[in-house]
Amino acid sequence: MLLSFVAVALPLHLVLRQLTFDYGRLVGRIAQVYPVELSKQASIAVRPLTIALLVILGAFAAGSVRARVRLALTALVIYLPLMIAIDVALARLSRHGGPSPFMARGNILDGVAGILAACLAVFAMARLPENLHLTQVVKRRKHHMAVLAAGVAATVSSVAVLFALERRYLHSLATVPLLGGLLSVVVLFFTLFPICLCAFGYVAQRLVARAHGEDFIPEWEEATPITFGFLVPAHNEEGRIGDCIRAIDRAAGESTARSIVYVIENGSTDATVEEARIALAECRNARGVLLTSVTEHKSRAKAHALNTGLAAAAEKVIVRVDADTFVSRTLLNRLAPHFADPLVGGVGTVPLPHKVTTWIERMRTIEVHYGAGFKRTSQGAVDAIPVLPGATVAFRRGLLVGLGGFSEGILGEDADITVRIGRLGYRIVSDPTIKVLSEQPQNLGELREQRMRWSCGLFHMIGHNRSAISHLQGLRGVWTLPWACFVMFRKLMLIPFALAAMAFIVTGHSFFPIREVAAAGAITLGAQLVLMAVVLTVLAGPGQIISLPGYIVFRLIVTYFALETLLTIRLNEPGLPLTRASRAKVLQTAAADGMIAQQSLGNGRRR
Repeated sequence: MLLSFVAVALPLHLVLRQLTFDYGRLVGRIAQVYPVELSKQASIAVRPLTIALLVILGAFAAGSVRARVRLALTALVIYLPLMIAIDVALARLSRHGGPSPFMARGNILDGVAGILAACLAVFAMARLPENLHLTQVVKRRKHHMAVLAAGVAATVSSVAVLFALERRYLHSLATVPLLGGLLSVVVLFFTLFPICLCAFGYVAQRLVARAHGEDFIPEWEEATPITFGFLVPAHNEEGRIGDCIRAIDRAAGESTARSIVYVIENGSTDATVEEARIALAECRNARGVLLTSVTEHKSRAKAHALNTGLAAAAEKVIVRVDADTFVSRTLLNRLAPHFADPLVGGVGTVPLPHKVTTWIERMRTIEVHYGAGFKRTSQGAVDAIPVLPGATVAFRRGLLVGLGGFSEGILGEDADITVRIGRLGYRIVSDPTIKVLSEQPQNLGELREQRMRWSCGLFHMIGHNRSAISHLQGLRGVWTLPWACFVMFRKLMLIPFALAAMAFIVTGHSFFPIREVAAAGAITLGAQLVLMAVVLTVLAGPGQIISLPGYIVFRLIVTYFALETLLTIRLNEPGLPLTRASRAKVLQTAAADGMIAQQSLGNGRRR
């Protein structure tokens, strides 16, 4: 697909100058603006390249010829009117000092329109889990909106002050490779915004806890004290499951709460069962239960195992732990205070690598500190966290049971249950002080498998919870889920455009807007690297900053794997009858590279 895109992009230089002239005249006529009134027409290359990418994406998508043609046409029907509308609006504004549609800002806006077109077309045409409708059952606290308003106001003020006082310094930074985007108001806003959210969220949390302290009755002081049930699904975890159980037992020993460990054996072919049985028998602080989960469907295996354990558990708080994860001794003592708040539905942790000896593990350390330690904390300040990592996460059992358990037949069951509990109105919390140690990919093959599973899971989760966006259910539906969609497709379009830019540089075709592509790269990577350097200094120490240049390569690799995942998402076939039998047949289709694409299309209705 990438080679095809480059092969189409290269000949464009032969007609690009004429296309720019002709399209400029067309926009001028529609906007009723004379060509001489428009600013210099640099290039319209973003537009034909975006059109080519949308067509090629349809050509290489997973589906029949009719389904692929329909995907490409849908994307073009969305993009072309948006493209013309944006350019006409900018042409009219340019008469009054606004940006020209054919300079950097105009090209960037048309690129954003292309991202939106690809996103909307794929989600409209893809074969995803059925849209699940949920009704909010508890009122959300209003202070989250106050935190959001304060965060926006503080960020806008900070950007204004920076440009007023340090514009010369910002201009000098803009000359540094990858930092050119820092001169952009938009980039500075999104760089400072999460920092302001974290600060105001911390203040709001303290104020709310102080104001409602008398209303929060710790459950461990009630007649029925808080209890923890650990669900540990295990499939071929020999050599790890024993250490996992022993770590849980040590954590149970540090807490007065009663704990039970449910190990759910899930079709293992090694010595997992025997190792788990011995470790459970040796537990001194927690009681151990060994269960067996049997299912014919590979795509349902893990979620089915979790639901098997959930059916056996009766504890108030369910802690899901992956078998390759080792929890800290202080886990329960740090989880319990969060569940003293009756509106807290789930609490997440920071899953760091249990060792840092390989390049991938170093990159994962950076990624986890930034993503789980900082980014989710800022999202949690306004109750907008879209996912709590399944390595170690705690939920109220009553909510899990009420929602029908973990979704079977889809990837990303951890993200799905996080969003569903949040849609009910319960708070989702990510505590950066609760750290666990988890095994990480050891080579590119394992990293590829992980990222394709995660990317496919993101498609499944958003597909299953589309109504959260359409119904504007909390800031999660208004902001983080739509933003996750946009960011996902922005990253997926990064590699094709980067390769096209490299091809134009090598062949010397200077009419292609290389400077604008470089600016887009600065916006995508540069500002985030600056923010990550600050986050790593605070959370992990300045010694981690030396690994940041390697993170650029890591980011490109995982983005490539995400792009590969997009080509495994099956498309709906035109005219497919939506009977229960046909749905069952659809669910048996496997995606490329062994990734199971079965979706539980009926789960939402049954629940």
